[in-house]
Amino acid sequence: MAKFELDRMVEFHKLLHAFARVERTGLRIHGSDAKESDIEHSFFLAMLAWYIIETAQLPLDVSQAMRYALVHDFVEVYAGDTYILDSEGAKTKHEREEAARQRLEKEFPEFKALHETILAYEAQADEESRFIKALDKVDPVLSNYLQSGRGWKEMGVDFDWLVLHKREKLASHVDMRELFEEIIARIEPRKSDFFPK
Repeated sequence: MAKFELDRMVEFHKLLHAFARVERTGLRIHGSDAKESDIEHSFFLAMLAWYIIETAQLPLDVSQAMRYALVHDFVEVYAGDTYILDSEGAKTKHEREEAARQRLEKEFPEFKALHETILAYEAQADEESRFIKALDKVDPVLSNYLQSGRGWKEMGVDFDWLVLHKREKLASHVDMRELFEEIIARIEPRKSDFFPK
């Protein structure tokens, strides 16, 4: 018979609600001006990973990839999100996220698999973790493509800068780089429709 630790479950449930309150810079689709939350982003990434692995028949462990997707930003529950154009936040990102990881480990020592998965993702030691990291770089491009660049326009993102930045980040992942290039090939002829003028 299962042994449930209800009080601990309640605490973890509260943590998930805190994760849902962490706002990202990306906007929700469907005409909303609300920002996407970290929990929404993680769910979307997990589902997108599952879809891509299955439909493109990638030789990856879908369960492991989905676990990585669910935890890839989990430290942000305490560290907060750091936007790619936030040069000041980038200076302390690693230290803040490591402190958050240690806090999570201290607060939920019973959830060993969570901590192991976060560490394995951060180590980027397997194909699944590298796939999720690369897909995480493509996901906001796909979201902006679906919204005619709404987020890029709002944030003043430059097309050439974005392309160079993403190509650098995706240099070592062939599949996700190809996906990114396909999206950019659709955007470039109409880039004035997607980027600030």
